[in-house]
Amino acid sequence: MKFRWWGLVVAVLVAATSAYGQAPERLVLRMAYQINIFGGLAIVGLERNLFARRGIDVRGVAVAGGIEARTGLFTGDFDAVTMGKTPFLTTVAAGPAVGVALTIYGGNMNAVVVRRDSPIRQLADLKGKKVASQVGTGSDLAFKDFVLPSGGLTASDVQVVNARYTDHVGMLQAGLVDAFVGVEPFITLAEGLGIGRVLVEHTKFDPNPGFLVVSQGWFDRNPQALRRLLEAWVDAYELWLRNRRDFAAALQSFYAARGTPLSTEVALRLADKMDVYPGPLGGLRDYLGQETEALFRQGQIRSRIDWTRSLRTEVATQILRERGLVQVRRISYTVRKQ
Repeated sequence: MKFRWWGLVVAVLVAATSAYGQAPERLVLRMAYQINIFGGLAIVGLERNLFARRGIDVRGVAVAGGIEARTGLFTGDFDAVTMGKTPFLTTVAAGPAVGVALTIYGGNMNAVVVRRDSPIRQLADLKGKKVASQVGTGSDLAFKDFVLPSGGLTASDVQVVNARYTDHVGMLQAGLVDAFVGVEPFITLAEGLGIGRVLVEHTKFDPNPGFLVVSQGWFDRNPQALRRLLEAWVDAYELWLRNRRDFAAALQSFYAARGTPLSTEVALRLADKMDVYPGPLGGLRDYLGQETEALFRQGQIRSRIDWTRSLRTEVATQILRERGLVQVRRISYTVRKQ
Protein backbone atom coordinates (compact mmCIF):
# COMPACT_ATOMS: atom_id res chain seq x y z
CA MET A 1 0.00 0.00 0.00
CA LYS A 2 2.80 2.41 0.89
CA PHE A 3 4.49 1.61 -2.41
CA ARG A 4 1.33 2.40 -4.37
CA TRP A 5 0.84 5.69 -2.50
CA TRP A 6 4.45 6.75 -3.09
CA GLY A 7 4.22 5.84 -6.76
CA LEU A 8 1.13 8.01 -7.09
CA VAL A 9 2.93 10.98 -5.48
CA VAL A 10 5.88 10.59 -7.85
CA ALA A 11 3.57 10.42 -10.86
CA VAL A 12 1.77 13.60 -9.82
CA LEU A 13 5.05 15.46 -9.25
CA VAL A 14 6.42 14.39 -12.62
CA ALA A 15 3.21 15.52 -14.35
CA ALA A 16 3.28 18.86 -12.57
CA THR A 17 6.94 19.42 -13.43
CA SER A 18 6.23 18.66 -17.07
CA ALA A 19 3.26 21.02 -17.17
CA TYR A 20 4.91 23.97 -15.45
CA GLY A 21 8.51 23.48 -16.47
CA GLN A 22 7.97 23.55 -20.22
CA ALA A 23 9.03 26.60 -22.15
CA PRO A 24 6.12 28.48 -23.71
CA GLU A 25 5.09 27.27 -27.14
CA ARG A 26 7.10 28.98 -29.84
CA LEU A 27 5.20 31.52 -31.85
CA VAL A 28 5.73 32.08 -35.57
CA LEU A 29 5.27 35.73 -36.50
CA ARG A 30 5.44 37.06 -40.04
CA MET A 31 6.79 40.60 -39.84
CA ALA A 32 7.64 43.24 -42.42
CA TYR A 33 9.92 46.01 -41.21
CA GLN A 34 11.35 49.09 -42.85
CA ILE A 35 14.93 48.85 -44.02
CA ASN A 36 15.42 52.44 -42.87
CA ILE A 37 15.87 53.51 -39.26
CA PHE A 38 12.13 53.49 -38.59
CA GLY A 39 12.45 49.71 -38.55
CA GLY A 40 15.33 50.00 -36.07
CA LEU A 41 13.79 48.12 -33.12
CA ALA A 42 12.81 45.22 -35.39
CA ILE A 43 16.27 45.20 -36.98
CA VAL A 44 18.06 45.11 -33.62
CA GLY A 45 15.58 42.61 -32.21
CA LEU A 46 16.39 40.24 -35.06
CA GLU A 47 20.13 40.87 -35.06
CA ARG A 48 20.37 40.22 -31.30
CA ASN A 49 17.84 37.34 -31.17
CA LEU A 50 15.60 39.27 -28.77
CA PHE A 51 12.42 37.86 -30.30
CA ALA A 52 13.77 34.31 -30.16
CA ARG A 53 14.54 34.71 -26.46
CA ARG A 54 10.87 35.45 -25.90
CA GLY A 55 9.85 32.34 -27.80
CA ILE A 56 8.99 34.11 -31.05
CA ASP A 57 10.21 32.84 -34.41
CA VAL A 58 10.03 36.01 -36.52
CA ARG A 59 9.93 35.44 -40.26
CA GLY A 60 11.17 38.89 -41.11
CA VAL A 61 11.00 40.67 -44.47
CA ALA A 62 12.80 43.99 -44.96
CA VAL A 63 10.81 46.45 -47.10
CA ALA A 64 11.59 49.87 -48.51
CA GLY A 65 8.83 51.60 -46.55
CA GLY A 66 5.59 51.32 -44.67
CA ILE A 67 3.53 51.53 -47.86
CA GLU A 68 4.88 48.15 -49.04
CA ALA A 69 4.27 46.69 -45.58
CA ARG A 70 0.64 47.83 -45.60
CA THR A 71 -0.22 45.76 -48.66
CA GLY A 72 1.06 42.57 -47.03
CA LEU A 73 -0.86 43.29 -43.85
CA PHE A 74 -4.12 43.56 -45.80
CA THR A 75 -3.48 40.44 -47.88
CA GLY A 76 -2.62 38.39 -44.80
CA ASP A 77 1.02 37.87 -45.78
CA PHE A 78 2.18 39.66 -42.60
CA ASP A 79 0.95 39.57 -39.03
CA ALA A 80 2.91 42.63 -37.94
CA VAL A 81 4.59 45.54 -39.70
CA THR A 82 6.47 48.72 -38.86
CA MET A 83 5.52 51.98 -40.55
CA GLY A 84 5.80 55.71 -40.21
CA LYS A 85 2.99 58.12 -39.43
CA THR A 86 1.34 58.61 -42.83
CA PRO A 87 1.22 54.94 -43.90
CA PHE A 88 -0.01 54.14 -40.39
CA LEU A 89 -2.88 56.62 -40.66
CA THR A 90 -3.93 55.46 -44.11
CA THR A 91 -3.66 51.82 -43.01
CA VAL A 92 -5.85 52.03 -39.91
CA ALA A 93 -8.34 54.21 -41.78
CA ALA A 94 -8.66 51.67 -44.59
CA GLY A 95 -8.66 48.32 -42.86
CA PRO A 96 -8.67 46.25 -39.68
CA ALA A 97 -5.29 47.09 -38.16
CA VAL A 98 -4.11 48.13 -34.70
CA GLY A 99 -1.10 50.16 -33.56
CA VAL A 100 0.26 48.36 -30.49
CA ALA A 101 3.52 50.24 -29.85
CA LEU A 102 5.75 52.92 -31.24
CA THR A 103 9.21 52.47 -32.71
CA ILE A 104 10.72 55.91 -32.78
CA TYR A 105 9.85 59.59 -32.72
CA GLY A 106 11.59 60.27 -35.96
CA GLY A 107 11.40 63.94 -36.85
CA ASN A 108 15.18 64.26 -36.68
CA MET A 109 15.54 61.11 -38.76
CA ASN A 110 14.19 63.01 -41.78
CA ALA A 111 15.96 65.86 -43.58
CA VAL A 112 16.33 67.65 -46.87
CA VAL A 113 19.79 66.86 -48.23
CA VAL A 114 21.64 68.63 -51.05
CA ARG A 115 24.99 67.95 -52.69
CA ARG A 116 27.96 68.92 -50.57
CA ASP A 117 29.11 71.46 -53.18
CA SER A 118 25.59 72.69 -54.03
CA PRO A 119 24.90 76.43 -54.23
CA ILE A 120 21.56 75.74 -52.49
CA ARG A 121 21.86 77.35 -49.06
CA GLN A 122 18.27 77.87 -48.00
CA LEU A 123 14.88 76.37 -48.71
CA ALA A 124 13.91 79.19 -51.10
CA ASP A 125 16.79 78.07 -53.34
CA LEU A 126 14.92 74.82 -54.06
CA LYS A 127 12.47 76.63 -56.34
CA GLY A 128 12.40 74.89 -59.73
CA LYS A 129 14.79 72.16 -58.53
CA LYS A 130 14.39 68.38 -58.74
CA VAL A 131 13.84 66.80 -55.32
CA ALA A 132 13.70 63.05 -54.75
CA SER A 133 11.05 62.00 -52.23
CA GLN A 134 9.32 58.72 -51.47
CA VAL A 135 5.79 59.92 -52.17
CA GLY A 136 3.12 58.96 -49.65
CA THR A 137 5.47 58.69 -46.68
CA GLY A 138 5.49 60.81 -43.53
CA SER A 139 8.65 62.60 -44.62
CA ASP A 140 7.11 63.43 -47.99
CA LEU A 141 3.94 64.84 -46.42
CA ALA A 142 5.89 66.90 -43.86
CA PHE A 143 8.15 68.25 -46.62
CA LYS A 144 5.18 69.46 -48.67
CA ASP A 145 2.95 70.62 -45.83
CA PHE A 146 5.44 72.15 -43.39
CA VAL A 147 9.03 72.38 -44.60
CA LEU A 148 8.50 74.04 -47.99
CA PRO A 149 5.99 76.62 -46.66
CA SER A 150 8.50 77.63 -44.00
CA GLY A 151 10.72 78.74 -46.87
CA GLY A 152 7.94 80.50 -48.74
CA LEU A 153 7.43 77.63 -51.22
CA THR A 154 4.67 75.17 -52.12
CA ALA A 155 4.90 71.66 -53.54
CA SER A 156 4.24 73.06 -57.02
CA ASP A 157 7.42 75.18 -56.79
CA VAL A 158 9.68 72.08 -56.92
CA GLN A 159 9.87 69.05 -59.18
CA VAL A 160 9.22 66.07 -56.92
CA VAL A 161 10.78 62.85 -58.24
CA ASN A 162 9.16 59.80 -56.64
CA ALA A 163 11.98 57.50 -55.55
CA ARG A 164 12.64 54.99 -52.79
CA TYR A 165 14.73 56.07 -49.84
CA THR A 166 17.37 53.50 -50.74
CA ASP A 167 17.96 55.20 -54.12
CA HIS A 168 18.31 58.77 -52.86
CA VAL A 169 22.06 58.89 -52.23
CA GLY A 170 22.91 57.38 -55.61
CA MET A 171 20.57 59.76 -57.42
CA LEU A 172 22.11 62.77 -55.69
CA GLN A 173 25.63 61.57 -56.45
CA ALA A 174 24.77 60.97 -60.12
CA GLY A 175 23.27 64.44 -60.45
CA LEU A 176 19.80 63.11 -61.27
CA VAL A 177 18.28 65.32 -58.57
CA ASP A 178 19.33 68.49 -56.79
CA ALA A 179 18.17 67.33 -53.36
CA PHE A 180 16.36 64.52 -51.59
CA VAL A 181 13.92 64.26 -48.71
CA GLY A 182 15.65 61.48 -46.87
CA VAL A 183 15.60 59.21 -43.88
CA GLU A 184 18.35 57.70 -41.79
CA PRO A 185 20.71 55.94 -42.22
CA PHE A 186 20.93 57.34 -45.74
CA ILE A 187 21.29 60.94 -44.58
CA THR A 188 24.29 60.12 -42.39
CA LEU A 189 25.65 57.89 -45.14
CA ALA A 190 25.51 60.74 -47.68
CA GLU A 191 27.34 63.00 -45.23
CA GLY A 192 29.92 60.34 -44.34
CA LEU A 193 30.71 59.66 -48.00
CA GLY A 194 31.17 63.36 -48.68
CA ILE A 195 28.26 63.37 -51.15
CA GLY A 196 25.66 65.47 -49.34
CA ARG A 197 24.96 67.89 -46.54
CA VAL A 198 21.79 68.55 -44.58
CA LEU A 199 19.90 71.65 -45.65
CA VAL A 200 17.22 71.35 -42.96
CA GLU A 201 16.01 68.66 -40.55
CA HIS A 202 12.30 68.01 -40.02
CA THR A 203 12.58 68.03 -36.23
CA LYS A 204 10.94 71.38 -35.55
CA PHE A 205 8.14 70.74 -38.04
CA ASP A 206 6.96 67.19 -37.40
CA PRO A 207 7.76 64.47 -34.79
CA ASN A 208 6.90 61.79 -37.41
CA PRO A 209 6.42 58.85 -35.03
CA GLY A 210 6.82 55.28 -36.23
CA PHE A 211 4.50 52.43 -35.22
CA LEU A 212 4.40 48.67 -34.71
CA VAL A 213 1.11 47.58 -36.26
CA VAL A 214 -0.67 44.20 -36.22
CA SER A 215 -3.75 43.00 -38.03
CA GLN A 216 -6.99 43.24 -36.10
CA GLY A 217 -7.51 39.49 -36.39
CA TRP A 218 -4.07 38.68 -34.97
CA PHE A 219 -4.62 41.20 -32.18
CA ASP A 220 -7.94 39.63 -31.19
CA ARG A 221 -6.71 36.01 -31.35
CA ASN A 222 -3.32 36.37 -29.64
CA PRO A 223 -3.36 38.33 -26.36
CA GLN A 224 -0.56 36.24 -24.81
CA ALA A 225 1.51 36.34 -27.99
CA LEU A 226 1.07 40.12 -28.11
CA ARG A 227 2.54 40.35 -24.62
CA ARG A 228 5.59 38.31 -25.67
CA LEU A 229 6.05 40.39 -28.81
CA LEU A 230 5.97 43.62 -26.85
CA GLU A 231 8.32 42.25 -24.17
CA ALA A 232 10.86 41.69 -26.95
CA TRP A 233 10.09 45.15 -28.36
CA VAL A 234 10.88 46.75 -25.01
CA ASP A 235 14.00 44.54 -24.74
CA ALA A 236 15.29 46.24 -27.89
CA TYR A 237 14.48 49.63 -26.39
CA GLU A 238 16.34 48.71 -23.20
CA LEU A 239 19.37 47.73 -25.26
CA TRP A 240 19.31 51.19 -26.82
CA LEU A 241 19.06 52.74 -23.35
CA ARG A 242 21.74 50.69 -21.59
CA ASN A 243 24.17 49.51 -24.26
CA ARG A 244 24.21 52.04 -27.07
CA ARG A 245 27.41 50.57 -28.51
CA ASP A 246 25.89 47.10 -28.96
CA PHE A 247 22.70 48.61 -30.40
CA ALA A 248 24.84 50.50 -32.93
CA ALA A 249 26.82 47.35 -33.71
CA ALA A 250 23.58 45.51 -34.51
CA LEU A 251 22.60 48.26 -36.96
CA GLN A 252 26.08 48.17 -38.44
CA SER A 253 25.88 44.42 -38.99
CA PHE A 254 22.45 44.63 -40.61
CA TYR A 255 23.34 47.37 -43.08
CA ALA A 256 26.72 45.87 -43.93
CA ALA A 257 25.00 42.65 -44.96
CA ARG A 258 22.81 44.67 -47.34
CA GLY A 259 25.57 46.59 -49.06
CA THR A 260 25.34 49.76 -46.98
CA PRO A 261 28.42 49.66 -44.75
CA LEU A 262 28.47 52.07 -41.83
CA SER A 263 31.64 52.79 -39.89
CA THR A 264 31.54 52.26 -36.13
CA GLU A 265 31.64 56.02 -35.66
CA VAL A 266 28.73 56.60 -38.03
CA ALA A 267 26.66 53.78 -36.50
CA LEU A 268 27.20 55.20 -33.00
CA ARG A 269 26.32 58.70 -34.15
CA LEU A 270 23.15 57.34 -35.71
CA ALA A 271 22.15 55.42 -32.57
CA ASP A 272 22.80 58.47 -30.40
CA LYS A 273 20.68 60.60 -32.70
CA MET A 274 17.65 58.31 -32.46
CA ASP A 275 14.73 59.19 -30.20
CA VAL A 276 13.56 55.67 -29.38
CA TYR A 277 10.52 55.06 -27.19
CA PRO A 278 7.90 52.29 -27.58
CA GLY A 279 5.13 54.09 -25.70
CA PRO A 280 2.82 57.04 -26.43
CA LEU A 281 4.05 60.44 -25.33
CA GLY A 282 1.90 63.38 -24.24
CA GLY A 283 0.13 65.09 -27.10
CA LEU A 284 0.34 62.08 -29.44
CA ARG A 285 -3.42 61.59 -29.72
CA ASP A 286 -3.99 65.29 -30.48
CA TYR A 287 -1.23 65.24 -33.10
CA LEU A 288 -2.61 62.10 -34.76
CA GLY A 289 -6.08 63.64 -34.74
CA GLN A 290 -4.75 66.73 -36.53
CA GLU A 291 -2.92 64.67 -39.14
CA THR A 292 -5.93 62.41 -39.68
CA GLU A 293 -8.17 65.42 -40.28
CA ALA A 294 -5.68 66.79 -42.82
CA LEU A 295 -5.66 63.51 -44.75
CA PHE A 296 -9.45 63.35 -44.61
CA ARG A 297 -9.82 66.88 -45.99
CA GLN A 298 -7.30 66.09 -48.73
CA GLY A 299 -9.28 62.99 -49.73
CA GLN A 300 -6.44 60.58 -48.89
CA ILE A 301 -8.61 58.69 -46.40
CA ARG A 302 -12.37 58.13 -46.60
CA SER A 303 -13.25 58.08 -42.94
CA ARG A 304 -12.01 59.43 -39.66
CA ILE A 305 -10.27 57.05 -37.25
CA ASP A 306 -11.62 55.62 -34.00
CA TRP A 307 -8.51 55.80 -31.82
CA THR A 308 -10.03 53.68 -29.06
CA ARG A 309 -9.89 50.81 -31.56
CA SER A 310 -6.89 51.68 -33.70
CA LEU A 311 -4.25 52.63 -31.11
CA ARG A 312 -4.00 50.03 -28.34
CA THR A 313 -0.71 50.71 -26.57
CA GLU A 314 -1.85 49.73 -23.07
CA VAL A 315 0.17 46.47 -23.00
CA ALA A 316 3.34 48.23 -24.12
CA THR A 317 2.76 50.93 -21.50
CA GLN A 318 2.20 48.29 -18.82
CA ILE A 319 5.51 46.59 -19.66
CA LEU A 320 7.33 49.92 -19.60
CA ARG A 321 5.76 50.71 -16.23
CA GLU A 322 6.75 47.32 -14.79
CA ARG A 323 10.36 47.98 -15.81
CA GLY A 324 10.38 51.58 -14.56
CA LEU A 325 10.86 52.93 -18.09
CA VAL A 326 7.81 55.16 -18.58
CA GLN A 327 8.69 58.60 -19.96
CA VAL A 328 6.65 61.68 -19.06
CA ARG A 329 7.18 64.30 -21.76
CA ARG A 330 5.27 65.83 -24.64
CA ILE A 331 5.88 65.95 -28.33
CA SER A 332 6.00 69.24 -30.21
CA TYR A 333 4.58 69.72 -33.69
CA THR A 334 3.42 72.35 -36.13
CA VAL A 335 -0.25 73.17 -35.66
CA ARG A 336 -1.98 73.15 -39.01
CA LYS A 337 -4.03 76.17 -40.07
CA GLN A 338 -7.74 75.42 -40.25
